[in-house]
Amino acid sequence: MKKMVPIIAACVLLCAFCGCANYIIGDFYDNAEAYSAGDFTYNVKDVERIEIYWARGSVNIKNSDKETLSAIEKNNDSGDEGFKMRWLIDGKTLFVRFCESGFVYKDFFLKKGDKNLDIEIPDGIELVVSTVSASVCTENHELKDAEISSVSGDLTLVSMKAAEISLSTTSGKIKWTKELIGDEIGLGSVSGEIIGGELSAGTIEIGTTSGKVSLQSVVSRKDFFCDTVSGSVSVGDFVGAEDCVARISTTSGYVNLGLESAGRISVGTVSGDVKITLLGENGFTADYSTVSGNFVCDKYSVENRKFVVGNGKIRLEVETTSGDFFVKQ
Repeated sequence: MKKMVPIIAACVLLCAFCGCANYIIGDFYDNAEAYSAGDFTYNVKDVERIEIYWARGSVNIKNSDKETLSAIEKNNDSGDEGFKMRWLIDGKTLFVRFCESGFVYKDFFLKKGDKNLDIEIPDGIELVVSTVSASVCTENHELKDAEISSVSGDLTLVSMKAAEISLSTTSGKIKWTKELIGDEIGLGSVSGEIIGGELSAGTIEIGTTSGKVSLQSVVSRKDFFCDTVSGSVSVGDFVGAEDCVARISTTSGYVNLGLESAGRISVGTVSGDVKITLLGENGFTADYSTVSGNFVCDKYSVENRKFVVGNGKIRLEVETTSGDFFVKQ
């Protein structure tokens, strides 16, 4: 199936060149004639996967244990039949789309183009959501898999549990208030912030270009990778398994890490300090290399040119350029 994001983006460019800034052509998708228009209800037993493609406004996803669930669009005051949302159940997949295939938006760049979707979903399904500038909000969900992406809309979650969770934006924020739990979790943003409560998974990958990463706690059973270009990284409490491998790197941001346990951690910064606060009984043995940086710690020893703090159990590699390495015990 074709997604909205590349098509909408291409149409924006086309309209700009044509000088018709208040018009834009919507998504083209297959089997368009089979779709129904407007609000609808569906039965839980008919659906195992839900795919939502929405342009602008908001997508509000609500958890429900009812047998018959609903989807309602709000703020559609255009009166144009083609602007109503479209939906289709094909096999066990429910498709929800912003409007009629190829619909021409009038005054798209004004508020008239905003529509809000309220949709109820059950636990246990696969969920795919793709938006252009629409924000996405979810509640407490236990899903099979979840993939949520937006170009400029914010992603706001309460809690989610799934085997695989993928959240990505270009300029929007990613935020969750409680926990994300899964086997594999991937979070990515170009210029938006990533701010969350608990993050727990086997493998965790986080990447930003200029957005900061701020997490209350991380539980990593296997691998944790967090890379930013000009954003800072802050983790309140990091708990890793004994064989956990973690890597945190920034170019012009600082790293602030509350460390409880892990197997091996590498931290690298350019023009940024590294601060590690030891929270549990474990200490670390650190291989520290720096260009114009200092090691600052009240109590430590040096063994084989490595800094040993506490019991030295965690293996730590720290590399800074124009940044200091601070340790708080």
